[in-house]
Amino acid sequence: LRFSGRDLGLRVRLEPKWSLRPRLELGIFNGSGFRTALNEDNEIEHIARLRLRFPAGIDLGAGFITTRIGEAAPETPSGYRSSSRQMAYGLDICMEHPVTDKLDLLLRCEYVQGDNWADVDVFEGVHVPQFRTYWFSAGGFFNPDIPGIWRMEAAVNYEYLKRDPDTDQTETILSPVLGVYPTRDWRFRLSARSYKNDFGYIEIKYTDYVLEAAVRF
Repeated sequence: LRFSGRDLGLRVRLEPKWSLRPRLELGIFNGSGFRTALNEDNEIEHIARLRLRFPAGIDLGAGFITTRIGEAAPETPSGYRSSSRQMAYGLDICMEHPVTDKLDLLLRCEYVQGDNWADVDVFEGVHVPQFRTYWFSAGGFFNPDIPGIWRMEAAVNYEYLKRDPDTDQTETILSPVLGVYPTRDWRFRLSARSYKNDFGYIEIKYTDYVLEAAVRF
């Protein structure tokens, strides 16, 4: 669960020296993050995140966010209006485990549930549906003895989203990924992202092919 962009805030991180190496983050943020002359969102957002680190390279995390959405409203006496408080929460796990000195396995997954304030008019007091989404990524990194190749990557990613439990609509994305790292600073990745939007009475399917080249300075 990631925190939405805001323009001003304070975040505190605590890392007690305990056995599970917990890390707790708390924060409050203000504004929408848009750089405009008129701040259209002056509402406070609260965030919390806890991470626990277990043996064998396993990280378990939990996140929570609660926010209001505001906007300019010239038709109101104050010229501004805000929504009821919205919230979302999630759990995630990450495991990176070396199998040999050349092969590392990586598993990541996350589940998030909360108020779907993006798809409804929260200012009119309508019912806000509870969205549910999860994703996982399973793969590994291999360090071959090949000149000019530092590391190779292979993974399968899957994403699922249900915007409203009262409807039949679901959205999924399946994307295998292959990557080659000539050095620690260069990366080339190829992915085929297969989308399926199921509306209950009709399905829409298509595939995007993505080639990525990146360099780190």
